Amino acid sequence: MSVTVKAYLLGKDEAVKEIRRFAVDQDVSCSFEYLSKKTGSVFSNLNSAFTMFYRDEDGDLVAFSSDDELMMGLACMKNDTFRLFIRERKEHRRDFPHHAFPPFTFTPPPPPPPGPHHAPPPHLGPHHALHPNVTCDGCDGAVVGTRFKCSVCPNYDLCSACQARGTHTEHALLPIWHPLQWFPRGKWMKRMRHCMWNQNLNQDQAQAQNLNLNQEQVQEDQEQVQENQEGPGVSSSTPSASQSNVDFLKNIGEGVAAMLSPLGERCHC
Repeated sequence: MSVTVKAYLLGKDEAVKEIRRFAVDQDVSCSFEYLSKKTGSVFSNLNSAFTMFYRDEDGDLVAFSSDDELMMGLACMKNDTFRLFIRERKEHRRDFPHHAFPPFTFTPPPPPPPGPHHAPPPHLGPHHALHPNVTCDGCDGAVVGTRFKCSVCPNYDLCSACQARGTHTEHALLPIWHPLQWFPRGKWMKRMRHCMWNQNLNQDQAQAQNLNLNQEQVQEDQEQVQENQEGPGVSSSTPSASQSNVDFLKNIGEGVAAMLSPLGERCHC
């Protein structure tokens, strides 16, 4: 007795691209590995990387990748037919590890032919240049020519011969064709000191300018306070002048009253 399988190859937006029908023996009907190989052989244009689904009682597509999950999918079978849905997985470059590729022998780019108008660039050194202070971790020898540095392990280098033999293929190796050159210390240190001195000088000038502005602001504030203090003094002199005028008028009134007093007239001031 066998189990009938109806396989649907899904494309973009769940559109059905191809439908196949095949039978699986009852003894291996619960084997995910056998069903996967059988599906790959039935669909000739199917990629090796694909995912299989079944539709449950809620109408949802459920992915499965084991025998137990396949048995749960067979429990949802209707009309003695197991409906299988297949979706291809997109292959990306990042899916392949670096060590999956065979070792390559890197060679430096050929320099242009020397001539009167085509001098070799200064950064191109000799073809078999020695990398100073660098030791190959594969053969413990000096590194001549192309140097391969591990992008993961700290301080791990290989020569071109050890790299060609496939040493340390678990990590990506970065080729360095020419020895690293350091700039002379004297001239660059002088320039750096000169730039730092100019920067400090500019900072001192800016601080002095800010200090002058602050002093001018303080002086203006002091002048403003002094003017405010002088203002009430001037206003206080005004009431004293008014009081003197009142006293003058009072004296005149008292004099007039004294003159009218013998005549029997009374003056109310």
